[in-house]
This record gives sequence, structure tokens and C-alpha cells, in this order.
Amino acid sequence: MDEILKGLKTLPKDVLLWVIYNLMEEGKISYHEITKLHIDHLERLQKGAIEDYWKLQGKIVHLYNDYKYNRGKNIKDIMQYLNDKGTLNIDQDEIDNYK
Repeated sequence: MDEILKGLKTLPKDVLLWVIYNLMEEGKISYHEITKLHIDHLERLQKGAIEDYWKLQGKIVHLYNDYKYNRGKNIKDIMQYLNDKGTLNIDQDEIDNYK
């Protein structure tokens, strides 16, 4: 299954749309099913964004409350979290060498 998906990802978008259209024409999938999948995907994205926000908020509150003793460690933790989430464009060396 992964090999099929890997191959499909290499195809141009117009070819993928043609494949989907033909599957719909033959009754293999319906517009309703595609729409439901899209709505489910958007809900998962929203839930993930909300969870990420709360995790980041917790890290910042921890930094605020524990700033004197572990400021550098807490900032590194926040920067690593943002870098892991792909919302920050920073080299790993910069995070590791922060003091």
C-alpha cells in the first residue's frame, strides 16, 4: 500500500484529479465520501493546532515561573518544540549551543 501511495505522490495533480474523477464515474467512490474525508482531515488539523497551542502555552508558563534558575534550559526546550513542529527555521546547532 505504501508503494502505491509513493507512486501516486509522484504524479501531477491533473492526473490525480483525472483518476479520482474516473473512480467517481465508475461508482468506486462518491463525492460525499471525498468531502467527509476532507472534513475529517480539517478537524484533525484543527485539533492538532489546538493541542500544540496548549503545549506551547504550558512551556511558556513554565519559563515565566522558573526563569531564574532554568531560563536557558526552558528557552531551549521551547525552541526545540517549535523547531520539531516545523514552525521555526533554526539550525539544531543554534538550539544546542544556546546559553
